[in-house]
Amino acid sequence: MAKSLTNFRSTGVIVVGALLIAGAVFAVWSAHQYKKHANASMASSSEERHQDDAYVRSEEAVRRATLGNIALRQAQTNPDSYTLDHASIMEDGVVCYAYHARNASGSMDAGTAVLSAGNELIRADMAEEKAAWEKSCASKTGTDVTASVEPH
Repeated sequence: MAKSLTNFRSTGVIVVGALLIAGAVFAVWSAHQYKKHANASMASSSEERHQDDAYVRSEEAVRRATLGNIALRQAQTNPDSYTLDHASIMEDGVVCYAYHARNASGSMDAGTAVLSAGNELIRADMAEEKAAWEKSCASKTGTDVTASVEPH
């Protein structure tokens, strides 16, 4: 009987030890899985915030381009004749416009304009203003926002 009690105790110690080891392994594995999941959640949250910030900046740029288009239309001799041909937002925030409008003598003229990053609208009708167009817009590509800024 003493021998079987000793065997029972030895077996019990082994079983309890095995359960403790299994519990410790499970706890370490669970902590690792939680940390991995938490890191993935934080990374996706950071990515989502970055995407949201980019969307807000894009919408703000289109809003600025729209307001510039309205100001450009109102600056024409005959605002009703104004048609926007093209509007692009450059990487530096400058908006470039190409348009047509009737002049004072009734002829249809092509024009260009620049909305600076500081919100100054420059119609490139004169040599000094053409320099702003050449520097900011000529031979450059930006994001085409023509359809977004032209009222329907």
